Amino acid sequence: MSTSAAYAGGYVGGAVGYTDFPEDFDSSVSFAVNGGYRINDNFAVEAAYLYLGEAEDDMAPIWEAEV
Repeated sequence: MSTSAAYAGGYVGGAVGYTDFPEDFDSSVSFAVNGGYRINDNFAVEAAYLYLGEAEDDMAPIWEAEV
């Protein structure tokens, strides 16, 4: 009896979190989505997307260039 048939198949997953940046930066929601498919004992495919948010500062520029 082969056990590989019990493990063959696809899956999906996901996660949601909170990205907390250090001082003077806005915090953001982060998330991940992934999925894959196991074809047999030796071959599988998987894809994932991870978004960690955007670091936006609340500080004024230290210097500005004049053109």
